[in-house]
This record gives sequence, structure tokens and C-alpha cells, in this order.
Amino acid sequence: MKKNFAFTAKKTRKGFSFEEGKTQRGFFFGEKKTQSGFTLIEILVVIGIFGVVAALAVGMFLSLLKGAAKARVLAEVKQNGDYSLRVMERMFRNAQEIVHPTGSPDSYGISEIMIINPDNVQTTFSCSDLGNGNAIASNGASLISDQVQVEDCTGFFTVNKGQHGLTPDEVVINFTLRKTGSGGHPEEEASINFNSRVVLRNIVRE
Repeated sequence: MKKNFAFTAKKTRKGFSFEEGKTQRGFFFGEKKTQSGFTLIEILVVIGIFGVVAALAVGMFLSLLKGAAKARVLAEVKQNGDYSLRVMERMFRNAQEIVHPTGSPDSYGISEIMIINPDNVQTTFSCSDLGNGNAIASNGASLISDQVQVEDCTGFFTVNKGQHGLTPDEVVINFTLRKTGSGGHPEEEASINFNSRVVLRNIVRE
């Protein structure tokens, strides 16, 4: 019977050594080699994983940007509303009296109110369109920036008359301030409702 032998070369410290082995076709001399690498499927899987991770990272980054923009707009609206509300509260609380419209009932809603200050100077607060939408004004000067506006001036002030010489007048302030974004981006839009009840310190005795 014909036998096929193969000699395989192996590296040693002193050189090469040969081992005998069988082959199907004849003798051969050679060094054994192994091949390593990635298959196409493995590469595609890795690329897919990186793609998913990148998409998630971009989505989170955009969400953070939108959240920061929304917070900035809300802060702007709140700052304008708080400032105008504080000014009106202080002025109403320290006013000598409210100038009521002739024939007004005990409780009524208005968009403009006039008060007499402790120095006998009149101040008029109003909610009206000053050219950039509805604004809160004191003697015609806007108390808010032109970046925000009042949604509706109807019933901005509600006046509850006190009993003459016994109880002071009361003013309820209620309005919603909003900012409209450019390009219809929801993160650039915000609205906040402000409400306060102020009782005058002085009682009209005349």
C-alpha cells in the first residue's frame, strides 16, 4: 500500500525541526500557519452597534439642548411677570385710595386702574396693546419686555370695594404672560399665569 508522508517544520531555539505526518498526495515541507481576523458578519454587527449608540447619543444631546432652551424661555417669562407683579403689589398696597369709575358696582373687572399715591400723585396701571401685543404699563410705560405679552387683558384687575370708613379696598391681579417662539419651535414657547390679591393699607374715611 502506498503511503503519503508529510514533514512539518517547527521553529525551535536551535533552528527548525521536522515532524513526519501523512498527507493525501505526497511529501511536503512547510511551516504551519494560522490565520486570524473578523468575518463580514462580525464587522456588520459592530458597525450596527456603533450606529445605535451614536443615534442614542445624538438624541440625548438634542433633548438636552431643547430642555435648556425651554428653561431659558420659562425663566424669561417668569422674570417679566414677577417684576411687573411686584411693582403693582407695592403701589396698590401703599396707595391712599383707588379711583373708582363713576357708578361702578362693589366688585368689577377692568383692564385699567388709577390709584392715588401717598404723595397725592396719580398712577395709572393698564393692560393694553402698545404696538408689540398686549403689555402691562404704568402711566404708559411698559413694565415688561417686548419679547413677552399678555394673552388677554379682559378682567386683568378685579376691584372689590371696602366698606367706606371700615374696610379697605382690595385688588385682584390675574394675567397670563406668554412668549411665542420663532419658526414654530415648541421649546421656544412658554406661558405662565400670575395671580395676586392685594389689600390696601389705607381706608378711605371721607
